[in-house]
Amino acid sequence: MKIQSRPDSATFRRVFSNSQAYAMRLTCNRFDRAEGIELLQKIESWVSINAMVNSQQMPLLTLDMQEVDFLDSNGLAALLEARRILRSHGSNLSLCSLQVSVKLILEISKSDRAFAIFDSFDGFVAYVEANQEVEVMAA
Repeated sequence: MKIQSRPDSATFRRVFSNSQAYAMRLTCNRFDRAEGIELLQKIESWVSINAMVNSQQMPLLTLDMQEVDFLDSNGLAALLEARRILRSHGSNLSLCSLQVSVKLILEISKSDRAFAIFDSFDGFVAYVEANQEVEVMAA
């Protein structure tokens, strides 16, 4: 994954102290096949670790895509696969801070219907705070 300057910059960040939601900021400009493969590997590892450590509900995950200005079909397929993986474990994937070009690709492909999309990271945080009892975020 070509990441701006730091190989570990695409990491998970806990949003709330009770671990009900996490965020991952993508720092690549182009989200294509290579980045999608790395994202899926990270999510699969994260899901496995959470399943071993935490017997409760799998936390929600949002991808902060503020820096991504290019999304191709392989990247889109990776996002949909990541969502499938998370949903199979009782969680869900949401997206936030989309650039206009990425949002357009999601709309044209009708994939925007598959994700809860927030205008900003703060919007995601507000949603989770308001819906703390929700088990899986509605898409």
